[in-house]
Amino acid sequence: MAFTPRLVERVRKRAHFQCCLCKAIGVEIHHIVPQAESGPDTEENAAPLCPSCHETYGANPTKRKLIREARDHWYEVCDKRYAPDQSVMKEVQSAVSATASKEDLQSLKKDLIEGLSMVITAPNQISVGTPSDSCPGATHLLSTNDLLITLFDHKSQRDDAQANLLCLEGLWPEKGGLRSIRDDFVVQFGEFALRRQAIRVLDELKIEKRQGLSEEEVIQAMHLLSIQVALMVMHSKGQVFAGLTEDREILWQNGNK
Repeated sequence: MAFTPRLVERVRKRAHFQCCLCKAIGVEIHHIVPQAESGPDTEENAAPLCPSCHETYGANPTKRKLIREARDHWYEVCDKRYAPDQSVMKEVQSAVSATASKEDLQSLKKDLIEGLSMVITAPNQISVGTPSDSCPGATHLLSTNDLLITLFDHKSQRDDAQANLLCLEGLWPEKGGLRSIRDDFVVQFGEFALRRQAIRVLDELKIEKRQGLSEEEVIQAMHLLSIQVALMVMHSKGQVFAGLTEDREILWQNGNK
């Protein structure tokens, strides 16, 4: 026997898709007491471990108590994570609910502080549609893990310098709830995931690879980055869902009926 798909998904979500030992993103569900010793396929016997920790500690019987304690502590951290401003999340959800073409979205020009009150997009990357039971135009729905894989599969020749600037906590204003959105993303997915998201945004906007960014480029990039970060957080909470079109575009939909 093995863990059921439903239990695997529940453990991954409860751990925010991170290893309970090293906090790396991308986990396998480990039997603390192995199946060979009649370990049950239950949540109590399950621990989220990255492949490296799984290989290093999983087969060591002296580490079982450590793994169980680390798992329980990490669950507590995840359960007590800093929740973002719910009014801001509702504004983003309202924007996602409204029917809008790519041209409509790209024509919106608002200040960065008000960035979460609307949705902008780079060409051929994100579309926004009306809420429905299915995702019209999408070939299949994406899980949060699928979205993370898409994020980490993005190939780029850009170094981290420009992305690191966009990830600085002080650049995300508290006004409007932007900083709380950033913090929640980092708690769930990690600083490295935020940098990968920033690199993808810079590539989507075709911003020149060089030292630093102009003020206009920072505003443009932060505008799109804040929206993508908010959508990822909302997707993990089931407040929006995402589908993939035949053209490999991500189609965002309101998750609440």
